[in-house]
Order: sequence, then C-alpha cells, then structure tokens
Amino acid sequence: MLPTRKWPVMLLAVMVVISSCGLAGVADRLEYDFDEGNTKYRLVMAIPDGFRSELHTRDEQGNSVRTFRYHDGSRLYIACREQSDKPALAIDKNQEAMDLLTNSVGPLGEGTNPDGTRWRRTKKGGFILGYDFADPEKAKQYDKAILSMRIRK
Repeated sequence: MLPTRKWPVMLLAVMVVISSCGLAGVADRLEYDFDEGNTKYRLVMAIPDGFRSELHTRDEQGNSVRTFRYHDGSRLYIACREQSDKPALAIDKNQEAMDLLTNSVGPLGEGTNPDGTRWRRTKKGGFILGYDFADPEKAKQYDKAILSMRIRK
C-alpha cells in the first residue's frame, strides 16, 4: 500500500491521463471571433489532427470559406456569409444570405460520392460546416468536429 501522501499525486496523474484521452486525435482548435449586431461572439471548434494546409477564401458576394486539407484528399471546412469587407468578421444569418452561401458551397445534407468517400454539409448558428472526400472512418472524426462547434459570447 502506498503512503497516504502519495495518493494525491497518484490521483492527479490518473486524472491527467484520463483527461488527455479526451483530446486524442485533436491537434488544433479553430476559433473565430465575429460580430452579430453590437454583440461579439466566438466560435470554437475542434479540428482533427493531420491537416496539411489551411486555405481562406472570400468571393465577391461575401461568402467566406476556411478549408482544412488533409493528405488523403479529404477536406473539412467552415463557411459563413460576411456582411462587410471589414477585417472584423460580421456574419449575415438571414435566410437570403444562408441561401446564397448554400449555393456557393453546395446543398445541405450528407451522402456518398461515386468513389465511396463521404460528404456532409450542415448549418449551425449562421455557419455551414462540412467535409468532402472523406473515407468512412475519417468521416466519423469530422462528424465529431462538427458536433464540437460552440458559439460563446
């Protein structure tokens, strides 16, 4: 039996190991600060480990897409419609804006591509989150990432 003084240290070590298991497979955390009216918000989302590049695009209509590209050809992305061209992100969540954004990134839903890879697009809090060209196992990781998305004040 261990001396009583070592129990707190052992308990702390076990807690660290258990809590780190919850973070396995997540290398990065996406954070987006944005305005909605006069209120500031922060989007937080876990990004699966292993992306090889990150691309930010914005078209003339204000559709902004942040894409994480992986070595296997799969892509995870988050898209929104910006209200202005200012450096601070101010999203537009009205129905017309969301329809234009959907037309830009593709239809909402999920499915299988002809090559067997999976795709998914879902709307959450004025954003469209999704992935393309993911093998079924990787799609599960992307689904977890999408479910991890939170918006905080």
